[in-house]
Amino acid sequence: MGTYKWLFHSSRYPVKPCDTAAKFDHKNNNHIVVIRKNRFYVVPLADAAGRELSAAELEAQFDTIIRDAGPKRSSTPVGVLTSDNRDIWADARETLLAASPSGKNAELLNKIEGAMIVVALDDTKPVTREEISWGTWVGDGRNRWYDKHQRKFMTLLGCFRTSRLIYLVHSDRL
Repeated sequence: MGTYKWLFHSSRYPVKPCDTAAKFDHKNNNHIVVIRKNRFYVVPLADAAGRELSAAELEAQFDTIIRDAGPKRSSTPVGVLTSDNRDIWADARETLLAASPSGKNAELLNKIEGAMIVVALDDTKPVTREEISWGTWVGDGRNRWYDKHQRKFMTLLGCFRTSRLIYLVHSDRL
């Protein structure tokens, strides 16, 4: 049961020589991050008055994201960096942070890392167990954020699959 606290609002960080992890306060990070076509969207889980959004309201948010992302992928799949060798990702993360002296990149990374979960909205239409498994664990690697302990993906068919990667991650350093 000690790992339960790491399911939501947590993230791991690429650090040399060994990754680290952080837990975020759910009261200050009451949102999820949705990735669609390599674009990241922050979706609040409650309105300004603190009322939790309904399933229908969240579905409407997903529909808006699908329309907003359009038919073409972003040419900068930042999420793929999280699938690389951990030392390479550690250097790339530092480069991302340094590229934004205003702190905007740090703010955006913090939104992703502090999110309750990350949801990837994919274009795939998996049918076989192998296709579903591949989509759950890997996808194309671009429309993902592998440093989150709890990730989900949804396909165009509306199949909602869960990828619970608490410690079943590609790194041997956490």
